[in-house]
Amino acid sequence: MQYTDGNLFQEALWLFDTFRWSVVPTVNKTAACKWTSYQTKQPTPEEIMRMFKPSRVNGVAVITGEISGNLAIRDFDTPVAYDEWAKYFPKLAATLPTVKSPKGFHVYFRGPSFFQDIGDGEGEYRGDASHYTLAPPSILAKGGEYRWLREPYKDLPYLEKPWEYGLCEKMPSKPLSVGIPLLLATTSTDICTFTIGSVEFGSKVQRLAELHKPKKGGQRNKRMLNYIRSLRRLKNDWSDEELLDAFQAWWGRALSVIRTKDEDYNYSEFLRAFTLCKTKAAFTNWEQLAVEAIAEEVPYGMRKIPSRLQMIIRICARMQRIVGNQSFFLASADAGRMVGLSQQVASSFLLSLCARGYLRRMEKGSNLTGRASSYYYLPIYNPDEQEK
Repeated sequence: MQYTDGNLFQEALWLFDTFRWSVVPTVNKTAACKWTSYQTKQPTPEEIMRMFKPSRVNGVAVITGEISGNLAIRDFDTPVAYDEWAKYFPKLAATLPTVKSPKGFHVYFRGPSFFQDIGDGEGEYRGDASHYTLAPPSILAKGGEYRWLREPYKDLPYLEKPWEYGLCEKMPSKPLSVGIPLLLATTSTDICTFTIGSVEFGSKVQRLAELHKPKKGGQRNKRMLNYIRSLRRLKNDWSDEELLDAFQAWWGRALSVIRTKDEDYNYSEFLRAFTLCKTKAAFTNWEQLAVEAIAEEVPYGMRKIPSRLQMIIRICARMQRIVGNQSFFLASADAGRMVGLSQQVASSFLLSLCARGYLRRMEKGSNLTGRASSYYYLPIYNPDEQEK
């Protein structure tokens, strides 16, 4: 079939018939059918015709992941984010199928199956079957449309390591045998190359500095802290020389934008934030922690909740055993990555555990200090009972 500007049914059938992508109808971004069955089974042409028949349908969505031939889509939430990426990867930007969305851009390719919420509102990497993306000629009732800037084609390139092309933040791990995706602890040699007696950064550290540079005034503190958190996830044993080099990689990109121009002051703030930023040193290998956590018991009243949420409880239990009678630090972003949930879902669930008496939050995390929230897991250690 050839691409046409016909009705939604014809567009959906074109995407299915030409590329074997699993498609579903939408109404203002919400699926207009029970779409979960099409995460594992593609619709037939007859089903497509039936699903797209109602007049209220105003969009067609493509399910990513293995069901659509390992289709992956990078959602750039803003034109600024897309332009920054296109500047550093012009060949991909000029060849990969691209959609102009109401707010930003969607870039199509094939890649590994996982989902990632990119920090600082930059967008999302969608490569699993649990997510879909609106495709042209979808429209929204409140205004806005989706249109092809570069139409899709067969045999899209497979990018085995999309993080190396700026399409996601960092490398995810392979799923464990229990089916829970985790974030592998990364070694310094994965990210940058330091040679004895010289200052030489690998391209990946430079990309981290590029990713977290301020784009306008007023972003200095937030961007610097996000950069520091990324550095902390790479390694813990940074020498003074390496820290200076890391700062200068970021400073060179930030100077033209930030309002506070004093380099010595900014470096002092960088070192202070780097020191205050909690690294949770006992838990740098998140994959190993999750493996150990599988053996932990889940309270009886929580045994019927979804398995990924149960896994967060097991992780809290394991962390409490490791720290003994101390509180442990756990960022909702880390909890979400370990079990394959978004930061928002993980944060909401941690708060619900506090409300139900399984966790006690001792200190709320803060972007200003770079600290994660600290907790006690009460079924294992309750400080109130110890004081009696």
